[in-house]
Amino acid sequence: MGAIELKRILKMLDNFDNKFSGLVIYSIDNEYAQKNRNSDLKLLDFINVYNAIARAINQAGYIVMLSMDLKSAEIIDDINRRYNMQSEYEVIFMAVVRDIDSVSKNASVIVVDPGNDYDIVKISNREIINRLNAEIKGESLARVA
Repeated sequence: MGAIELKRILKMLDNFDNKFSGLVIYSIDNEYAQKNRNSDLKLLDFINVYNAIARAINQAGYIVMLSMDLKSAEIIDDINRRYNMQSEYEVIFMAVVRDIDSVSKNASVIVVDPGNDYDIVKISNREIINRLNAEIKGESLARVA
């Protein structure tokens, strides 16, 4: 399934024009992570799949962030801690307004407000911000085909 999803994502990204910043926020399947919270094997496989997808998107020349909600982040962080692993890509947390106090002030976050027609995105990672600024200014390297 991961290979099929990756193929669709890359095909979609290939259709964007050169005004696209190159930032891809890949949302993990929060429901799957929470449903399988008690199965280390399923979660380890899940982590490997979404990291492989993110890695391929990154290798295609895009800036990748992983999006997850706070419950899934707790589950993934627990697995990473217990198996001495680290997240391969920067995480941007998806939170509703009432949960925003649960997110670290230094974390990247997407504040989803269903009452409005927009979400608020805050990226805290300086390296990603610098890459986006360079991309917007046209100073980045050419995309890999």
